[in-house]
Amino acid sequence: MHRMTPIPFLALIGTLLSCAPTLSTRTVTGDTVRFNGTSVSTSAQLDQRGIVQSVSVTLPYAMVTHAPMTHDMSAPPVIAAVPFPTAVRAQTFFDHFEVDWMPMGHQPARYGTPHFDFHFYGVDTAAVSAVDCRNAAQPEGSRVPNGWLPPVPPDTLDPTSACIPHMGYHALPRTEFKSPGHLRDGLFDQVMITGFYGGKLTFVEPMVSEAALARKVDFSLPVPQPTGLDHASLFPTTFNARYNASSDSYTLTFADFRTFQ
Repeated sequence: MHRMTPIPFLALIGTLLSCAPTLSTRTVTGDTVRFNGTSVSTSAQLDQRGIVQSVSVTLPYAMVTHAPMTHDMSAPPVIAAVPFPTAVRAQTFFDHFEVDWMPMGHQPARYGTPHFDFHFYGVDTAAVSAVDCRNAAQPEGSRVPNGWLPPVPPDTLDPTSACIPHMGYHALPRTEFKSPGHLRDGLFDQVMITGFYGGKLTFVEPMVSEAALARKVDFSLPVPQPTGLDHASLFPTTFNARYNASSDSYTLTFADFRTFQ
């Protein structure tokens, strides 16, 4: 599971973030994973004190054009799993990043369009692999971020039916619904999802359609704010995707961190 970070250290970080002037930053790199002739890499911006200011993943657009149009749905659709830099894993909620490709989309019908799941996990890869959906525990209502709905409706007889192996339970924002229990009409374009397993927050996920990425334009999504974590961590409050024409790539960035506990 996620490494424990001493609370006094994170309390000090919170104090510094709130009162210190803006300082110059430096970039630290995580790992790079090759696939389909392209590379997915992670990085972070640290200020002069070594405190994480932003966390990024760089994705070549060739990831989209080289993506296979068929997939064995009996196997997890992970294209790549990439660790974040050490400072990110030590100070923040984030542990690693995974890219999942859904060439035919999936149910419900609103999500039946080719798309990518960009999972920013707060647990390690072993914990993700261990998600077998036998655990029916759901987050307490107070732990579901404001503006997002519980991942499983309260009257569901078998909560595990809503679980995705090697991922967990997905909570959608209220903006995805036209009325209680009814998703908006039409195919989705981009949405921020938050995930749980064992009643705990385990990931945040920008889910983005192939069509949205093909436009090659910048976009932003709201970030769910936790109301409780197992231990003190820095957690982001903003998300932006920036397209770089010169490198034909996207950079996905979470930033503006606050201390949550």
